[in-house]
Amino acid sequence: MRTGWMTKGRYGHLLWAAVLFVFVSYLGCSRFETRLSSVRPFIHYRVSVSDLDLEVLRVEGDVQGVVRKETIFRPASNDEGGTIDPIGFKAEDLDGRALEVERSDEALKIKNDGKDFSFSYTVPVVVENRYSPDVRTMLTMIDTEHCRLVARDLFLLCDTDLADGIIIDLDIPDDWVLASSAISIRKRTVVEETGDFPLTTIVCGRMQSFDSSVDAVEVSMASIGKWRFEAERLFELVRRIASYEIDMFGGSPRAKFLVIVEPNPVKGGAGFDYYGIHLGGTMFLFLDPHMDGHMLFDAPMSVVAHELFHNWNGEALSPASNSFLWFTEGATVYYSYRVLEGTGIITPEQYKARRNVIYNRFVDNRYHGKVPIREAQNNDLGDKEMVNFFYDGGYLTCERLDAMIRSESKGRIKLIDVLRYLYNNRKPGQRVDEGLLVDAIKKLSGLDVSLALQKMLDDPSAEFFSKAPSSLD
Repeated sequence: MRTGWMTKGRYGHLLWAAVLFVFVSYLGCSRFETRLSSVRPFIHYRVSVSDLDLEVLRVEGDVQGVVRKETIFRPASNDEGGTIDPIGFKAEDLDGRALEVERSDEALKIKNDGKDFSFSYTVPVVVENRYSPDVRTMLTMIDTEHCRLVARDLFLLCDTDLADGIIIDLDIPDDWVLASSAISIRKRTVVEETGDFPLTTIVCGRMQSFDSSVDAVEVSMASIGKWRFEAERLFELVRRIASYEIDMFGGSPRAKFLVIVEPNPVKGGAGFDYYGIHLGGTMFLFLDPHMDGHMLFDAPMSVVAHELFHNWNGEALSPASNSFLWFTEGATVYYSYRVLEGTGIITPEQYKARRNVIYNRFVDNRYHGKVPIREAQNNDLGDKEMVNFFYDGGYLTCERLDAMIRSESKGRIKLIDVLRYLYNNRKPGQRVDEGLLVDAIKKLSGLDVSLALQKMLDDPSAEFFSKAPSSLD
């Protein structure tokens, strides 16, 4: 069922979170002065962003309900190897006495003797041009109008079993609005599942915020800056796309999606007019600030469908290695346009026109005939032709796969059925590779695509893709 994630256990956590809101609000943002034996382990973080001229954020926190004599903190690393460097870390007991801290390259060990304690440190948050390699290793940024915070950029991970989650309070101007990928009320965010903590995202500032429920999934959108279109109109399209994709898979891997919409500061030339980044339950959409309302019903909306689709193909179905990214991104690009067509956001004529743009761009690309699709990459956004070759080649390969599967099964099975099968039958911790994909296609359609797929991905000189799209419907 689509609402299967709404269990009694989840309601229990929500109830505890509500009690915690009242409890912490009563005490304010200062550290707790008493120890309550009924409190299970949790962390209360506080972040100061009131001094927007600084390129650092000050982080303070309390660890409550611990019983171990030593508590270990580790920086959260991401897939690109980025990690934080806490400056000036110190810890104190509740009487203000300094605690011994052992430092190593990988961890901080606090000798807290089984008692509650507080800690503090600062973190630099300098963000360069969004097309630099740092774009995926440091998404946290602050300015005078808004800030966005990603937990892995700021917070240390604790080895204690935090049974009652993590609270984050932000010291922000009173006229700022806050939205989060987790539960949030005013200036406070509560992360119930600590496994989701590193990718938890908070955005706040002078912005528009929208919230709605779509098929039992909460969808929030934060719109930053001024646009030539109505943000409410964009949010309605986000809701429509989310509902369509949830229906495609028969459910959602997450209880909440957060969409952050910002003007793209780099336009034209070697850059892209619009692009997106998927991070856990958060979708960052960087759009051309000059786009007007009619562009909401054209190709730029593919970035919305694309990043939302990654919640299934990319996160729930995580690639086993970079050599499988052609499918993770290719199928996502392919279905992003199919979703726009299916929801009526673009017409069939617009879909065909966009498909032709992709095909022509692929065959005219300087890497075409030289680099195998499997070896194409998207990690250097400064190489626009390689990025386009990577996405376009993946799109065309998945389009070809879809046509082969439909033809073999006489229209009974489609590529989306294979994706849904992989999603519904995934095992905990399992990553998807080419072998699993080939096996799933054969199981559902009877077609063995292994040899054809190998040729399409590994032979840069061969021509497998038709200039005209296959008849799929």
